[in-house]
Amino acid sequence: MSIENTPKERGLLKNLSRRNRQLKWTTDELDISRLVAKNMIYRLGGGKVLYEYLVATETGAKEYKLSKIKDYTNKKGITSKAHFTQNGHYYGSVRTHGDTPIYVLTETHVEEDNKHLWKVSEEHPHNLIPIDPRV
Repeated sequence: MSIENTPKERGLLKNLSRRNRQLKWTTDELDISRLVAKNMIYRLGGGKVLYEYLVATETGAKEYKLSKIKDYTNKKGITSKAHFTQNGHYYGSVRTHGDTPIYVLTETHVEEDNKHLWKVSEEHPHNLIPIDPRV
């Protein structure tokens, strides 16, 4: 037995589908515009001006930060120590990664005081490359 949608429901579904496509196209256009803008800014003004743009637009990028070791309770109710990212996401157990904090790639905003955490890719200036402190 299949359930048929009413004409009104079919119309709503069609409208939502159209709106979702429009949202996807707009998001894609915005991503391309940002990529082109970052490349042009880098070519015209260099890394310093690119960082100013990234700070002004509150751009996010991955950087290496030390994990935090906290208690973790699994589904069975057993509590043990585990590594968490700076954003509070579970990363792994202390048994797997050791009992000292480790560097983990974490998403953060580019700000005036943390520009030293990245370098600009020469081939693709729209990409920030996180500097690994372990090297």
